[in-house]
Amino acid sequence: MIEVKFKNYAGTGSQDTHWEHAPLDQFLFNTPLFVYELLAFGVIPPLHIFNERFLLGSYDVGMGGACDWKPFQLIEEEYNELVESLLTNPDHEIIEDKELWCKPTFKKWHGAMLSKYAHNARNKH
Repeated sequence: MIEVKFKNYAGTGSQDTHWEHAPLDQFLFNTPLFVYELLAFGVIPPLHIFNERFLLGSYDVGMGGACDWKPFQLIEEEYNELVESLLTNPDHEIIEDKELWCKPTFKKWHGAMLSKYAHNARNKH
């Protein structure tokens, strides 16, 4: 699995931080980039949605924190390895929903995912 070099920033307080390295799946669990989609809703985004976000190089959720990384894209083989890791992770209940893959942007995919799975997230908590 590819390694990602990234910085995490706290939502409040000091912005002093250091670069970290982690396998891609751990990067996703340890940054706010896809934490709601993967942990709250348990749905894996399709390759083009991951790449849309990975190419940004940063993500800021205000008081919820932020992170920076060198922009990158996954190829299909790397994506398949990530999906296998996420689906087989015993610490999380994560699924793949290919019905949502037709959504062309993160915003449209996220909206469809919320419409379909928001009730599941509420029931988890």
